[in-house]
Amino acid sequence: GVDLKFVRRGAQIRQLQLTGNIGRAGVTASMIPADAPTLSLKSADAGGVLGFVNLYRRMEGGELTASIRFGEGRQDGRLVINDFLLRDEPSIRRLVTQAVQSNPNRSQFAGDQPNNIDPSAVPFTGLQINFTRSAGRIALRDSVAWGQEVGASMEGTLDFVRDRVDLHGTFIPAFSFNNLFTKIPVVGILLGGGTHEGLFGLNYRLSGAAGNPTVTVDILSVIAPGILRKIFGVFDGTGYTGAQNDPTPLGLVAPDPQ
Repeated sequence: GVDLKFVRRGAQIRQLQLTGNIGRAGVTASMIPADAPTLSLKSADAGGVLGFVNLYRRMEGGELTASIRFGEGRQDGRLVINDFLLRDEPSIRRLVTQAVQSNPNRSQFAGDQPNNIDPSAVPFTGLQINFTRSAGRIALRDSVAWGQEVGASMEGTLDFVRDRVDLHGTFIPAFSFNNLFTKIPVVGILLGGGTHEGLFGLNYRLSGAAGNPTVTVDILSVIAPGILRKIFGVFDGTGYTGAQNDPTPLGLVAPDPQ
């Protein structure tokens, strides 16, 4: 069950305190009065929380921390989830399949081919999403997900009124990670240097009906330094940390790049 207490002024909630259990773990949320009230949310079962609020139902587990700032007609926030699994996500299955078929360097990475990835259960070390919600839409920006098997950047919109999705970004399978770290110093990556020889990825777009979006890809043999900083910068905190008007950055647990 959930215990919820709040103070409302007109149609706006000014103060809130929530404790309870959602999914397989506890959840806490709080909001304190301010000119721009900020909601803080924590849970040890991110998948359970996202399913409970009917946002996403293919995540299992995950340590969730979120901060959402409320303004006039909009909410700006950051969502961080660590150590979770995506179960039977169709979009990942399509991207992994495309990576297998399109890899221009597959002979060089026989031991690290993405066909070793089980797309029905893909583990992730971390996810960081920066978003703005307004008028029935959520806009994602400068968002990344990474793990031992895949990494990706993402931006775009989720339109709940029209039940449409339009997301795009870069998808990098595991064999590119392995090649990257053996050939290029990590510092060089984060600074945008190096030759990026052998690094392979896909530019992707998910668009259409939210329940069954169309996946289109553009093969990349060289990935732009900005994308590298965005995805790999989370390793040491040099990646995106939010604009000045974003909520206070939250703690981000990143994998050891060794």
